[in-house]
Amino acid sequence: MQVLEHVPDAQSFAQKLLEVSKVVIGSVPYKWPKGHTESHIHDPVDEAKLLAWFGRKPYHSHLCREVTAEVHRLVQVYDRFDSPWNSLNHRARLLNDHRAGRSKATPAIRHSPFRRAVSRLRKG
Repeated sequence: MQVLEHVPDAQSFAQKLLEVSKVVIGSVPYKWPKGHTESHIHDPVDEAKLLAWFGRKPYHSHLCREVTAEVHRLVQVYDRFDSPWNSLNHRARLLNDHRAGRSKATPAIRHSPFRRAVSRLRKG
């Protein structure tokens, strides 16, 4: 959170985050003018720049206003998998394997929240 705009090679850094994390939450200054903050290397940052850095669209995006200033931040969430649907399918396979006895590991998800998430995605 709130680091990418400071990193010289933001694309490599974003790719490494996706590689080592299950979920990445990025918060960047949204379209702040160049020079607004001296330590920001990449201003202005927008959706296109984040798409280039991460190489894919986020599965959640939220634009919010800073509490103490009239500027905005863009918060985007990325899953290790290419899409939330792939991630949910992966978790469903883990759960099904566990129930069928093909996996001795207990899945890291609970049945009811998972079922509600799948239901919400299918409804659109």
